[in-house]
Amino acid sequence: AEEYAAVQLAAQRINENFEILPNTRLRLLPIDTRGTIAGASEAIGFAASQNVKLIVGPRDDVSAQPIAALASLYGLPVLSYGASSAVLADQDRFPTLSRVVPLAVTEATAIASYIARFDFGRYGVTILAASDSDGIASANEFLEAAREFDFEVTSVLSIAEGSGEDGIRAVMENARNTKARSIVCLVGGKELQHMLSIAEELEI
Repeated sequence: AEEYAAVQLAAQRINENFEILPNTRLRLLPIDTRGTIAGASEAIGFAASQNVKLIVGPRDDVSAQPIAALASLYGLPVLSYGASSAVLADQDRFPTLSRVVPLAVTEATAIASYIARFDFGRYGVTILAASDSDGIASANEFLEAAREFDFEVTSVLSIAEGSGEDGIRAVMENARNTKARSIVCLVGGKELQHMLSIAEELEI
């Protein structure tokens, strides 16, 4: 809901500024893929039948692959604001896909480089990642980057989607108990908001 609200706001701002897209007005058409390949196929077919000019989303890597592959068959451009898998960089398979986020491996390398630059690794590093496939992939990318920059990740903690504040608090308390001085949060959205709030409360 929050992500769609952000897209709505962006479209509204563009429509209000005639210099951005002259003689053009954006109209949003929300389509639910239900997080399945069948749903993605139906969504792309429906989008094409409605003469859609651009697909915004999806956020996750799992949904982005079938969406991008099917959209290319119709010549539909796809703009993802969250999918970061290196697999999606294959322009032969996904020629109409563009992204506004870096590859997960690039993000992991940047964070690891920062930790190594200031020698934070010697105080212990804990990873907090989502328990889904995207989160596991992100954690593995960071572990590989940590090896390249020669510092050790002392613990990896996972957060299940929809954990709620109590579940996130339990994970944050575990993170505090690891006594790591550097905590790498590979999550976003509401989970990250709760984590930062609880971290401040727990003085992490």
